[in-house]
Amino acid sequence: MVDIDNFKAYNDSFGHQEGDKTLQSVGKILKKTIRETDIAARYGGEEFIILLPGIDKEGSMIACQRLKDAFSSYKWDKRKVTASFGIASIKEKRSEREKAKKLIKKADDALFFSKKNGRNQFTHYDDIKKKK
Repeated sequence: MVDIDNFKAYNDSFGHQEGDKTLQSVGKILKKTIRETDIAARYGGEEFIILLPGIDKEGSMIACQRLKDAFSSYKWDKRKVTASFGIASIKEKRSEREKAKKLIKKADDALFFSKKNGRNQFTHYDDIKKKK
């Protein structure tokens, strides 16, 4: 999961039209940075979800670092925009619906951890207990 840091403050400062432009830029960054086999979608508000099929924990963390770098090097119109990331992986044999629910919950928990601990970073769900 990806969440744009301090997006409400961005909208409050520059207006919703500028916020919409920023969300469009985020979409372009995601499309340009992820692999052709990956899926990125807006999840709601300023949150996006990215599915990285066939990637392990290490690979997903590398993908997040690439995205962080892409955000950092992008020429933003109004001010620098950063994002926080929550990563989760599932290998268990469960129904597709159970897997999806569990994966989203874990990614959301990891995202919350990233935001709570300074933003503009990524956390894998498996590492939350190690970092506490």
